[in-house]
Amino acid sequence: MRWRRADQEFEVLDFGRMWFSDQTTIASAAEVIEPASLTELRHAVDRCRRDMYDGDYVFEIYDAPVEQLSIDEETFSPRPVSLEFGGTYTILKLVLVHGPDEPAQDPGVVAAILSPLLRRMRATLVQFTVEAQISATVCRVSVSINPRNLTAGEALRMGSDLLLLWGASLGSGLTPTTAVDLVRAGRADLLIGQAESEWFEAKQAPYGLGDPVQEIELAKDVSALANRPEGGLLVIGLVTGRQGERDVVRRVRVQPMDRLKPLRYRQSLDRWIYPRLQDVAVDAVEVEPGRGLLTMLIPPQPEPLWPFLVSGAVVGRKVLGNHFSLVRRRGDETVADTAAVAHGLMVAGRAALAIAPRQATLAPETAD
Repeated sequence: MRWRRADQEFEVLDFGRMWFSDQTTIASAAEVIEPASLTELRHAVDRCRRDMYDGDYVFEIYDAPVEQLSIDEETFSPRPVSLEFGGTYTILKLVLVHGPDEPAQDPGVVAAILSPLLRRMRATLVQFTVEAQISATVCRVSVSINPRNLTAGEALRMGSDLLLLWGASLGSGLTPTTAVDLVRAGRADLLIGQAESEWFEAKQAPYGLGDPVQEIELAKDVSALANRPEGGLLVIGLVTGRQGERDVVRRVRVQPMDRLKPLRYRQSLDRWIYPRLQDVAVDAVEVEPGRGLLTMLIPPQPEPLWPFLVSGAVVGRKVLGNHFSLVRRRGDETVADTAAVAHGLMVAGRAALAIAPRQATLAPETAD
């Protein structure tokens, strides 16, 4: 690798070329730097510290052919992920630009969003800064990584994954919509470490459609999410495990596509949930040939339709068709409301109906 600054050249490694943009910033084409190991790059930086400037060095990465980049690097924009080598540390630097009307995220929120993926990477968030500009707000995150046995390309992909997860969560952390977008983008692995919650339910295997007991379980899980004002998301093909008092996603286990039939799932929901849910998006996402995940995105439902009831009840292995249940989310669990709650809702409804005619009578007349 030959680095050039002004009229000086430094032979560092024997592949490709890189250029100093300033005293400590090196421009590199992705095709040149990605095959290099981080250990090789660190040795090169150590030689530069000894022979040139004793400081931290940043590699800015460009998606441009090396020959074009060498002619005029200023016509290209670097990636939002760069590498920094300090005295004893290796840093991934991430840049995310908000629109001028978008609020910048709180550092604590960003740390909570990224923490599951950081744990998997054995990386640590070390800095978060926000810079307000006239046309945008620029947020920067620095993440310390272990460079052992990593190539620059592998490290940069780690940064891209963090940036993708961060970008998906803009606003208020992950939501049903942003989480399903990750799945649809083929990056369900970014949900590993995420805990089940009031809005997120993960299932390892498909429900046994055709078995009324299994279909009622599906109806309970979905209607509980529908009984939330914000709706929710159910994903089939994610293995969970207990972590403290919560179930968290441990790994992705793709399922045969012939067991992930959106139409049959919609028909089952229509059969067992009353009233019928509105605009539920049921999608099978193929992750590898013949295998994938199923997502059920339940958007906020019209308030006049609440609550959603499950027709039928399971006693032992028997399904009692003249029973119903009212279920809700409590934390990461689906729980059934008591008869007292259902009765209270009916009483409240009757009271509202009784008051409505009286309010109409008392309403002042309007002049023509």
